[in-house]
Amino acid sequence: MQLFKDVSLLIEHSSAVIREVNSYCNVKKSIPDQVATLDHNEYLDLSHRVIQAILIIVSKVESHEIVHLMLFKTFRYSLQSIAHDVMKLRENTTSTTCLNKMKNYTSDVSCYLGDFQICFQNLAYGDIFKSKITAREPIDKSLRVIEDDPKKLERLLNYFENESNWGVSCKKYESEAKVQFSSSRETRTKNRLP
Repeated sequence: MQLFKDVSLLIEHSSAVIREVNSYCNVKKSIPDQVATLDHNEYLDLSHRVIQAILIIVSKVESHEIVHLMLFKTFRYSLQSIAHDVMKLRENTTSTTCLNKMKNYTSDVSCYLGDFQICFQNLAYGDIFKSKITAREPIDKSLRVIEDDPKKLERLLNYFENESNWGVSCKKYESEAKVQFSSSRETRTKNRLP
């Protein structure tokens, strides 16, 4: 129960930060007769806040993944994927695309935080109260939902590991590291031979 309380407090704190950034982006977009963009300093401030809000939860969830491996890992990967995408925005911070993507990413984080909170409440209290909270059902069926269903978690985890920008990047860096490690290993082995 203590873990549930700790994670819930972190989610509440991070949700507040994420909602604040999302609201800022929405207000910025709604200014009449003005092209809505983020300047570089706005991007730095907003991205720092979003990434910090994400990473504090990622760290806590990762350290307790044993509680429910698939659920916790999928949730963690969803947040890490968004943190990656937010950091990639720095390559083009002054376009309207940056503002729109920041707004979309913070919306996604809010949804994933809510999804995880539902799953976590069901884990912690479902048996005690003999009821479960139903998962979010977005109108747009292309949106991803984290649910405590093994098949759905497996599909979602596969997406984050192999198809998301973050997952593709991780695979690329992992492959490069393997090549570099194997070539340096071969060099060390050759140097040892008489």
